[in-house]
Amino acid sequence: MVRFLRQGLVFLAVAITLYALAMLVLARVRFQGYPLIYRTGSYYHLKGGIAYSKFKEFDPAAHYDVIVIGSSHAYRGYDPRVFAAHGMRMFNLGSSAQTPMNTYWLLKENVTAANCGLLVIDLYEGAMVNEGLESTSELVMNMTSDRAAIGMVTDLQDLRGLNLLALRWCRAGVGSDFIDSTYRSGGFAERTDSLKSPIIHKHHAANRCRPEQLRALEKCLELCRERGIPVVLATHYYPQTSDRSAHSIFHATIDSVRAPFKVPYLDLAYTHQLDDQDHFYDHNHLNLAGVRLFNEALIPLLLKEAGTRQPATD
Repeated sequence: MVRFLRQGLVFLAVAITLYALAMLVLARVRFQGYPLIYRTGSYYHLKGGIAYSKFKEFDPAAHYDVIVIGSSHAYRGYDPRVFAAHGMRMFNLGSSAQTPMNTYWLLKENVTAANCGLLVIDLYEGAMVNEGLESTSELVMNMTSDRAAIGMVTDLQDLRGLNLLALRWCRAGVGSDFIDSTYRSGGFAERTDSLKSPIIHKHHAANRCRPEQLRALEKCLELCRERGIPVVLATHYYPQTSDRSAHSIFHATIDSVRAPFKVPYLDLAYTHQLDDQDHFYDHNHLNLAGVRLFNEALIPLLLKEAGTRQPATD
């Protein structure tokens, strides 16, 4: 029995060593400009872009009057420059397809009552039906916290997450593979183009939020309550032609989650008269003109609903 266990441990050690060496080679050897690892699986996310830039810029020791977090609706929908014009320092920690499971770990490792006067969690149904592999892949490659990376992979419960962690560590100390020209200081991504033709939205049965994502949202709200961080939930403008019935079901679901925590939900999805073609650059993301109008409408509501603290002074 002892001999069998010893042989098993030797085999395991050899397998781990070979795996580590293979990942190191695939992560460091380039072919046609990029590491070979990206040819072995479509779920790997290149290091760089908006997420890389924002986590390099974010300073957890600073104080922000407002921190925004959520999916691409967050980092493409809330412009720190508009908040600054109202005397508020804002940072945007949104990332592509970010799910509440991702949000929880970003909050846990980056946001406290000392550095955040008000937290705005942007909610979009598309992020609530996502299992989280895409968003976890991008964040694991680009955020600064190892503990958050491990936590996200653990919660993902997907063996591919181990490859993401291995790739992160194999590429530690290596710069970004690309930059995104739309990135603006404070975590925002700017798009000035607009739709060239009307969008025809398909109306369908409402997507059901994943139970694990709803539980993760509850964890986010509980964490904020424990840390004394004021929270506002928000949904930014939707195209007029989008599926209103599906969104009303989503709104009711969010109401059921937030009720025990008594946090406000500013659902502005259809509280506007924006033109779909002039103020959106795709089927659900605002362009810069739309962002400015949305932010100007949102900021007074944030001040009224949550009582934002006084602007930070340097």
